[in-house]
Amino acid sequence: GPATVQPGETLIYTGVVGNSGNQQAHAVVFTGNVPVSSLVYNAGQSYANCSRVNNTIRCTNSLINPNQSGPFNIVYTVPSNIACGTVLTKRFTVSGAEPEQNLSNNTSQTIATTVVCPQSS
Repeated sequence: GPATVQPGETLIYTGVVGNSGNQQAHAVVFTGNVPVSSLVYNAGQSYANCSRVNNTIRCTNSLINPNQSGPFNIVYTVPSNIACGTVLTKRFTVSGAEPEQNLSNNTSQTIATTVVCPQSS
């Protein structure tokens, strides 16, 4: 996501989910928090089926083949009444049905986006 966003603007988080293993990954789920509960979630074009459940975005893909990956987009509309200076943070995690050999690559870095308000003239 971007470093800054203004109230009322669209905020897009883009990531890639993939399988770097040598076997198929089944029942792949990746989730992320909704940074502020008042953000309006819009389903973006994604490699998986995504939906909002309470304050979590949950995306599922039934199968990812070895060495296959694809993008996902999580799109929000920032409320026009959000406080200037609010920091929106986002982190994604991924899991699958099979035992995992490398857990270190299952969580994204935390993404921080600060709400900035236009200067009055």
